[in-house]
Amino acid sequence: MKLLTRIRRAVENSRTPIGRAVYWLRTHTVDRYHLVDIRNPRNGYTWGWIDRSDAMLFAAFAVLVDFVEKEYPGYVDWEYTDEMRAQRDEILALHRWWTKDRADERDADDGSTDAMDDKDDAMLLRLMAVRGILWT
Repeated sequence: MKLLTRIRRAVENSRTPIGRAVYWLRTHTVDRYHLVDIRNPRNGYTWGWIDRSDAMLFAAFAVLVDFVEKEYPGYVDWEYTDEMRAQRDEILALHRWWTKDRADERDADDGSTDAMDDKDDAMLLRLMAVRGILWT
């Protein structure tokens, strides 16, 4: 590990006022953990006003994508039990649907937005069912 990285981590992990200030500055300028960016070409939203119902859907799945692509598998032993394997499979199935299948379904759309909205709602409910295990 680089010396500067080791020094930065030592300062940030310290409980001194300087350590807390450095951590605050980093997490509010570089590693903005407290923000969820819903802009994504995959969901068709890049900027501007958006219905709150769509914002809620996009935010929930942005958190899932962030988890799978940046944190998974983390320190969790997803092979530990059958329940853990099933939860892992559900998380990956939801991720696959959001990142690939949903766009394919919308491209093949026959104009039935009600059916697409119903599918979005069903998948959001499935995501809420596994939200408690999205930690590493």
